[in-house]
Amino acid sequence: ILMTFAQFEREMIATRIKDKMAATRKKGKWVGGQVPYGYRVENKKLFFDAKTKLQELTQKDGNKTLRYELIGEKGPAHDKIFEIAVFLNDLEMGRGSGHSKKAAQQAAAQQAIEKIQTEQK
Repeated sequence: ILMTFAQFEREMIATRIKDKMAATRKKGKWVGGQVPYGYRVENKKLFFDAKTKLQELTQKDGNKTLRYELIGEKGPAHDKIFEIAVFLNDLEMGRGSGHSKKAAQQAAAQQAIEKIQTEQK
């Protein structure tokens, strides 16, 4: 009986750990292991790195240069919204906005990736 109880307890602990990790993943937090391709970890959260992915896509084709340009800033100093455009060889590929320049660049890069992928179809 004691052995059966110990086995039951191990199974229950394993199930609780598995459920806790699944809930943590569902919240978008990183629980460890290898980081999936195209992502990185920031503040224990998985973050899709669109800028890196865009850089990799453009480097495949060779002589292409990416440039991010600040288009505008809106709002008061404590709550600014930045708008940034990404250019591929002086051709605008996407625009993005966010509460930081980094977030706006990521949004612009994501839009550029989507544009490139639709053009390739």
